[in-house]
Amino acid sequence: MRQYPWAGNVWELESCIERAVTLCEEVTIHPEHLGLSVKTMSADESIPLGSSLREVTQAAVRTVEMRVIGKVLRETGGNKTKAAEILQVSYKTLLTKIKDYGLDKE
Repeated sequence: MRQYPWAGNVWELESCIERAVTLCEEVTIHPEHLGLSVKTMSADESIPLGSSLREVTQAAVRTVEMRVIGKVLRETGGNKTKAAEILQVSYKTLLTKIKDYGLDKE
């Protein structure tokens, strides 16, 4: 579950868990009950044609920023002022990134 990209953030996770609970007839939920297919990328996988280095870099930065901001927000109990201090960005910058990444819906 940690490797799955969760494009829909917490809403997609919630839906996945509800589905598994509904479909699973056992006491324990197993990976097959979740209906997730995870493809991990290795460092040597090719980038689709048409992707520039700039596009790949921007996508990587967005992914890392989103994960780090989410982690810091969880660790601070949602305290955005403290999170901004830890991340060494302005409060306004943090709010903008939270909104851009859809982290305000968690």
